Amino acid sequence: MNVAAENETDLRHYTGPDGRGWICDNCGETIKNAGDGWVQWLSLPSESGNRGARDLSLVHHFPASPRKGSREHGCQFDEKFEFRKDRSIVCDLSLDSFCGADGLMHLLSLFADEKIPHGDLLTMIMRIHTPGYERARLHFDRAIAEGVVEPNLPEGFHWQKDITAVLRWAERQKR
Repeated sequence: MNVAAENETDLRHYTGPDGRGWICDNCGETIKNAGDGWVQWLSLPSESGNRGARDLSLVHHFPASPRKGSREHGCQFDEKFEFRKDRSIVCDLSLDSFCGADGLMHLLSLFADEKIPHGDLLTMIMRIHTPGYERARLHFDRAIAEGVVEPNLPEGFHWQKDITAVLRWAERQKR
């Protein structure tokens, strides 16, 4: 359903570019499909009136959160806590609104807006749109240190062949 779902208007059932879903930044469990995911960040007040942002993350939407029984807000930010802490406002949208061609355009528009740190946005784009990146990113540093791949792109960017090699290496490490 991955390719077909990406071509549909409703991307809630889309399971990512490799069909394995995504990994929640809060609990570390799998977000099985785009309808179960939530992209969030904190908008920060500034003295000039412009708002910056921090903590861009991909988490379970509350109804799908493994933590919904133990935490009032599940894997998502606690809006009241964040506001009390530094007057941050939680900004968020469903993961499916960032999938497919229109979702990529949405992420690129946030890049052009220049409020969310560009490095964070680039990583999110790769997580949502690049096959294998979501799981390989957890192993890149160790795999590079062990000579599994020799990156020749700027830090944080990886060829598809290197992503595949890191994923194969990580699977062998589990055995």
